[in-house]
Amino acid sequence: MFLENGDYPGKNKTVGIIGVPLGYGAGTQGSELGATAIRVAKIRGGSLVEHIRELGYKVKDYGDVEIVKPNYVAEANESPKYLKEMLASYKNIAKGIKQ
Repeated sequence: MFLENGDYPGKNKTVGIIGVPLGYGAGTQGSELGATAIRVAKIRGGSLVEHIRELGYKVKDYGDVEIVKPNYVAEANESPKYLKEMLASYKNIAKGIKQ
């Protein structure tokens, strides 16, 4: 896919993938699999990452950030649930983004 000037849309641009397996904070099972889904997704016979590269983008996979997992079951009325663990995890996410 070329732009009108003949360049690729991703020329001189980078797309980063950062996995954040923080499913316990979302309240929906499976949300922690988002980055993994991007890594293994298929489109037009190839991987999504390959397709993004074909558009001219550099793709940098930063891996998964370390998530602080709770070692207890939250109380039903606890809101937000697992706040201490989520805040610690968010600090790790911020470090991952700064890379």
